[in-house]
Amino acid sequence: WYQKRGDWWSLSDFRGTKKDITGSTVFHDLISGYGVGSRIIFLGFLLRIDVAWRFNLQHSSKPIYYFSLGVDF
Repeated sequence: WYQKRGDWWSLSDFRGTKKDITGSTVFHDLISGYGVGSRIIFLGFLLRIDVAWRFNLQHSSKPIYYFSLGVDF
């Protein structure tokens, strides 16, 4: 890997996890989540409905809802 000090791509500054104030391990430079979704054809268009939760090794966030019309690029 190419490392250059002070730039965003430097692996020397990467920390996957850290301890929070309570001493629990949580994500630091990583992001995690999970979710489910459904796809249906509605009036000839693809309707996508998804729900997702952020996860930091200790708890999940409130649900985040996504509604989309059409296909992915």
